[in-house]
Amino acid sequence: MLATITEMYQEFLDGITKEESAIVPPEDFIRLINRSQSQWLVSKAPEGDTGQKRIDDLEIIRVVTDGVFEYNSVPLDLLSPVVVNQFELVPSGYPSYFRLLNVMFQITYSGNSCFVDGVNSELLDASIMRADKRSSTFKNPMRWPTDERLYYEIIGNRIRLITGTSSIGYRARLEYYRYPLDMVYDEDDSNNNVNCEFGSAQQYEICDIAIRIYLERKTDPRYQTILNEEAMKASSQ
Repeated sequence: MLATITEMYQEFLDGITKEESAIVPPEDFIRLINRSQSQWLVSKAPEGDTGQKRIDDLEIIRVVTDGVFEYNSVPLDLLSPVVVNQFELVPSGYPSYFRLLNVMFQITYSGNSCFVDGVNSELLDASIMRADKRSSTFKNPMRWPTDERLYYEIIGNRIRLITGTSSIGYRARLEYYRYPLDMVYDEDDSNNNVNCEFGSAQQYEICDIAIRIYLERKTDPRYQTILNEEAMKASSQ
């Protein structure tokens, strides 16, 4: 069972010694393991919450902006619009955004025959307005945006609500995956270490990716050049 970055390092070394006796320095390992974590995350995230395994894998980096879920024990409030019908994708103080899962909106009704003007709705589902479908959406009356059929689009760092009516956005509830923390391994002082946030099973998967990448590179005559390039990139950041 893996719990610390030190144990991940040892797992990685155990994996590569099956075919390679050289020791990989900690600074090379940490660059490789963080890249492997990114590669692992990209492979998991596209399908969102599909299947219990995927939910378990990624739940630690899931952020929900309604206070039900918490990030670093700080409750997150509902988002209020910065301008009419526009909400910040990642407001100040929120964890870094990796991939959106879903968004729901509350609107303030105006000109709706079923509700008094000024009344706020419950949280309502919304569909993304795809750029390649915008024209056909607005040509088809059955797809026009209404108070009951909301759309949204992401432009820059804003989420733009499209109601198609005089009703306006009041609040938004976002679910998204944040970026996991980069791992740090300090051979001299473990107090400086930053462990992997994911569970032990996920850490094994990330280590397996790192081992595979390392062994694949060892068969590439450009391997040392690749390592040197990565070291230069790291030193310039």
